[in-house]
Amino acid sequence: MTDLCSPRTLLFWAGIIALASSQTAPTTTAPPASTSNETSPPPTPPSNSSDSQASPTDTTETATTEAAETTPEPPKCSYNVTPIEFGLQINVMNSPPGEYNISIIEGGRRVIEETFDFTHSGQQDIQRLKPCTEYEHQVAFIHSDGNKTLQCTSNGDKTETKEMSKTDITVQSNKNGCVCYQSNWNISSSISAPNVASADQCSSDSKSFCVKHRDICSDFETTFTSGNCPSLSITTNIIVDLYNLTEIQQSPSTGLPANIDPTLPTIPECENLSVDYTCSEKDKPDEVNKPLSELEPFRNYRCSGLIVINNIPTVYTTPPVHLNTDCDLTINFKEETTNTSIELSWKTTSKNCNGVLHNFLYDCSCSPGDKTGITKLQSDGGTCDITDLTPFTDYKCGVQPKYKDKIVPIKKEVQLKTAPGDNDKAVVGFLIFLISAALLLLACVNYRKLRKCRR
Repeated sequence: MTDLCSPRTLLFWAGIIALASSQTAPTTTAPPASTSNETSPPPTPPSNSSDSQASPTDTTETATTEAAETTPEPPKCSYNVTPIEFGLQINVMNSPPGEYNISIIEGGRRVIEETFDFTHSGQQDIQRLKPCTEYEHQVAFIHSDGNKTLQCTSNGDKTETKEMSKTDITVQSNKNGCVCYQSNWNISSSISAPNVASADQCSSDSKSFCVKHRDICSDFETTFTSGNCPSLSITTNIIVDLYNLTEIQQSPSTGLPANIDPTLPTIPECENLSVDYTCSEKDKPDEVNKPLSELEPFRNYRCSGLIVINNIPTVYTTPPVHLNTDCDLTINFKEETTNTSIELSWKTTSKNCNGVLHNFLYDCSCSPGDKTGITKLQSDGGTCDITDLTPFTDYKCGVQPKYKDKIVPIKKEVQLKTAPGDNDKAVVGFLIFLISAALLLLACVNYRKLRKCRR
């Protein structure tokens, strides 16, 4: 029997224990140890979960999770539409900045399709639409490659425009026998009028109708109807340029009151044609125009006339005409003098301004000394008493007319001499005495000489 404590026995059991300690894998069960003296094959080392490759199922699940974490959420885009004057207002909200395509559709027909940049503002006005009309609208975000990548949503895809008023329509100049209507609304299909034909005589923003000759100088009624709007009518008194305005003969007067006599063509339908003139001074073009009745004398005016029919102004004006209002004033003096004063009285007459003589004012004065007097006005002249003058002195006296405190370029002057004073009379009397004595003495001398000659 082998000794259990022999060295060989102890080595055997130490190998068995070491082999058993190396079999630690949790999922693998080590085979039973051999009790023979033969050496066992080395065990397969256990697989580590952190170092081993994942199965195909595990790889798919991991890729899906990573894709979900990196793919951004698609952008959102919404807008609303508000009716405004002459159209619609598009407001894009909660949307990425950039370019958007806006489409406006009427009755299945796309009437507007434009691209707008909403980088800095999300608001856009769409105008020149028809009033009281329902429009369908579409808004789409445009990618940088030019493709419409996102269709915006709205609380409704149809909106009706506002109602039109008479103040939204203006009547333009009548050209070549046509009446032109203009509006910021699209009224191209809204106008109707009796006995007229549509024409393209006005601008592209207008709608025009040819007016027949019998409508000249009469009331012309046009009706506007659009969508669900109630109809509205505009009545215009028509006068058209069937004649060349430059051929109107205009004869301006000179002086005041100013008058311009135009010679208008004879049109049987137009019985009450007239011209209302207003004028401005040539060197004051920014001055407010004045009617002929307010023009001032000694001015140069540039006038134009507005053609009026039945006291209703039209859109037509005559070519400009130049008007001169110089007055041929004549001042006739009467004067009385004393040794210290001069009294002037005068009458003013005029051939071309006789009707406005009562509007003139006057200043009177005498020089030297620049003595002035107080003027007492009369309807066609005045009187003036200039005092505190020097006796027996020559003076140059004059009267200066004014119009609304503005001096006019006409002045009447006269040379006068004051009467002698008391001292002047004594000197004159003494001189007369001396002259008389000298004459008497001379006569006596001559008499004596005559008597001697006779002896």
